[in-house]
Amino acid sequence: MASKKRIRRQRARHEAHQYGPFRLERSGKTIQVSSTLEGDDFAEHRRRISENQPLIRKEITDSIDKLLATVRTVDPLHLLGAISMHNCFVSPDSYRESTDQHHPEYADYAQSLALSVAKPSLEGGLTRQQYADFHDVIAEIYGKLRSYFGGQIADRAKCMTEAELEFKAMTSFLGLRGDAFPEHMKEHFVAVYSPHDAFLKTRFGSSTGEILLAFDAICEQITDRLVNQPLFEALNEFAKLVSSSPPESASQAERQQPSKQVLESPKALGLIKTIREETDRSPAWVFKLAPDPRIPAGLEAVLSTEFGDNAEFALFKKSPAWPTNNSIIFERPLVHHDGSYYCFLPHLLMQQPDRLVEAMIRREDQQYFQTTFQEKRSAHLESVSLEHLVHMLPGAQVFPNVFYNLTESGIPKRPETDALVIYDETLFILEAKSSGVSLAARRGGAASIKETIKDQVAAGHSQGLRTRRYIAETS
Repeated sequence: MASKKRIRRQRARHEAHQYGPFRLERSGKTIQVSSTLEGDDFAEHRRRISENQPLIRKEITDSIDKLLATVRTVDPLHLLGAISMHNCFVSPDSYRESTDQHHPEYADYAQSLALSVAKPSLEGGLTRQQYADFHDVIAEIYGKLRSYFGGQIADRAKCMTEAELEFKAMTSFLGLRGDAFPEHMKEHFVAVYSPHDAFLKTRFGSSTGEILLAFDAICEQITDRLVNQPLFEALNEFAKLVSSSPPESASQAERQQPSKQVLESPKALGLIKTIREETDRSPAWVFKLAPDPRIPAGLEAVLSTEFGDNAEFALFKKSPAWPTNNSIIFERPLVHHDGSYYCFLPHLLMQQPDRLVEAMIRREDQQYFQTTFQEKRSAHLESVSLEHLVHMLPGAQVFPNVFYNLTESGIPKRPETDALVIYDETLFILEAKSSGVSLAARRGGAASIKETIKDQVAAGHSQGLRTRRYIAETS
C-alpha cells in the first residue's frame, strides 16, 4: 500500500509533455524546457524569440496599465484583503510544496501597486468580477515576464551556464520569498541580530526576541480571524440545518433536497442573510491589527507605509510598475491608513525577518550598520563556518584569527586569516565573507552577480592563496 501511494505521489510531482521538437518537464515546481532543434532551425527559433520581445513587452505594459486603472478605482483595502486570502494561506493538512498553487508573490505585487497610488478610491468597492479579472491579469503578467526575460537573457548571455544562472536568479526573485524555512530563519535571525539587542532596544524599544514575538502575535491575530470569521460559522450552521434528517414519510426526492419549510425557517433565513452580507463584506477587517501587549509601541509604525509612499515603483522609467522593480513593501510590509495598521503580507514577517530588521538598522543609523553591524555579522559567519567544519573533522587542530607579517610591494603588512584547521595531513584555510547580495544580483543582473561573487568569493579566495603562499615560503 505504501509503495502504491508513493508512486501516485511521484506521478503528481513529475510530468512531461512533447510538442514537436520541444519537451516540457515538471518536477514539483521546477519546470525545464528542452528541444532537439539544431543548426539553422535553432538559429531561426532564436530569431523569432528576439522578434517577439517588443510585442511581449508591450503586452506586459498594457496589462500593468489595466491593473493600475483598477487599483485607482476600487477599494484597495478590499482588494489587498481578497488577494491575500486567496494566495497567502494554505491548509496544513493538504499543503504540498511541490504541487501548491498559491502565489504569495501576487499579493506582494498587488500591494506594491496599491501603495504607489497616493489617493485611491477607498469608497470604490470591489466586485467579484473585478477581483477575478485583476488576479487573472497578474497571473498573465508573471507568465509573460518569464518568457520576456528568458529571451532577453538568451540573447545577451555569453554562454549557457551564465544564461541559466541569470534566469534562475530572476525566476527566484519573482516567485520565492525568504532564504530558509521559518523555523531555520528564526534560529538564524536570533544568532545574527541578538548581539545588537542593546541598539534595537534603545532605538526601537524591542529586542530580537520581542520582535519575533510581535511578528507571531500579528500572524496569530490574522489566522484566528480567518479561521473564526462569521462567514465560515454561518456556512457550517447552514450545512447542518439543510442536512438534518427529513421525516420518515418523505420521498427519496424530498430526502435529497432540503425542504421548503427548512429553507424558509427563521434560522435558515437569518443564516442566508449573514452569508450574503459576509460574502459581500470587505475582508480587510481580517488583516486590521488590534492592540496587543506583545506588539511593542512604535514597531508597527517603523514597519508600515501609506498609500503613495511607493510612487517610485510605478514611476521607474525603464519599467514602470513592473514586478521586478524595487518596492518599499520588502522593508515595510505593513499598511497604515486612517490611524489603523494592516498586515496583508504576513509571510514576509515569517520568511524574512532578517531583511526587515536589517533595513530598520540601516535607515536608523547608517554608520552603525556599516561598522558595528557588519563586523559582528562577519564574526558570526566565521564562528558558525568554523564550528560546522570542525564538527565534520573530529580531532582537528583549530587556530582561529591567525595574524602574520609580510611585505608586499615594499610595504610591511600584518594580514589576518580567519582560521587554520589541521586535520591529519591536510591544512584548511578558512576565509569568510558576509556582505549581502544586492537586489540587482537577486534579479539576475549578470554584472551584479559577478560583482557579488568577486566581493564574497574571489576576495576570500585571494586572501586564502596569500596565506598558503606565506606558509609555503616560510616553512
